Amino acid sequence: MDPGWLLLFILLVTEAVSLSILILPMPNNTIRGFVIDFFSKTWAGSNILRYLTFFLLLLNVVYFASSMSSIYSVEAFDLQTCEAKLDYFRHERNSYITGFGIFLFVVLQRIVMIQTQLHDTRDQVKAISKNK
Repeated sequence: MDPGWLLLFILLVTEAVSLSILILPMPNNTIRGFVIDFFSKTWAGSNILRYLTFFLLLLNVVYFASSMSSIYSVEAFDLQTCEAKLDYFRHERNSYITGFGIFLFVVLQRIVMIQTQLHDTRDQVKAISKNK
């Protein structure tokens, strides 16, 4: 297995686990605040993590473009040998892996923003209801 694909698979699994944690229903706003603070401070506090993530995202985009160009350069109906069909299937699989990785990166960024806004709004509502 190519080490680049292994890195992208690890990134995909990490993104999926992080997104799963963020979309879980939280029993109260304190736990939501802890989870959001963990993700926000980890992202903002580590330049190495951000650079590594953006490097892997760039690698993801390059591999996605490579997979898509391989898929569209071959006519699906002209595949006669098993090896050609296997290569076509491999490129399709790789395009799905990279496409989902890019999509999850964007969704993860947006979910963190939405959860932060939800946490702040619930804190404001709690402060207003306490003052009444």
